[in-house]
Amino acid sequence: MGWREEAKAILEAGHNRHEWHERPQIGPNVPNVPNVPGGVVRPERVLRYWHERMSNLDPDQPPDGIAARDWSQMVEDACWLYEAHARYAVRNGWKASGLFGVRLDYPPGGGLAQVLRGSRSLAFDGPIAHVRQFGVRMTRNPACGHGLPIIWELTDEGRLKLSSSNEFD
Repeated sequence: MGWREEAKAILEAGHNRHEWHERPQIGPNVPNVPNVPGGVVRPERVLRYWHERMSNLDPDQPPDGIAARDWSQMVEDACWLYEAHARYAVRNGWKASGLFGVRLDYPPGGGLAQVLRGSRSLAFDGPIAHVRQFGVRMTRNPACGHGLPIIWELTDEGRLKLSSSNEFD
């Protein structure tokens, strides 16, 4: 029997579109819904939280493991980054770890504030950041500091606050 005969037999037998409810259910009837975050956080709340944490940083009190000169520069860069670009960065998907994450063992691998090292040549193109430092152009995305401790967590006061809510970190 060719395909035409098979199609004709199916059409003559009638449709079976409504027989699904008569068949036994094989698995659970769970809709296929993509994972969606629990809620939308307003950028103003994030910026206020970051401002509160950044205002407690003391450039003259470096944490253990960071040289005083490096710490002072990193705090200055973080404050400049917050003032100049935080509003735009938050609206384009940047988290605190991407902007202010600190990597102790490899500084060029940290967040934007650690990568700047005094450079003020930073431009955002949507979620992508372009940094020029010592004539070298680097491109970073919002995930660049994922999993790193944030600059305010390195201080003694920051470690005490870790037990509190850090929903915007």
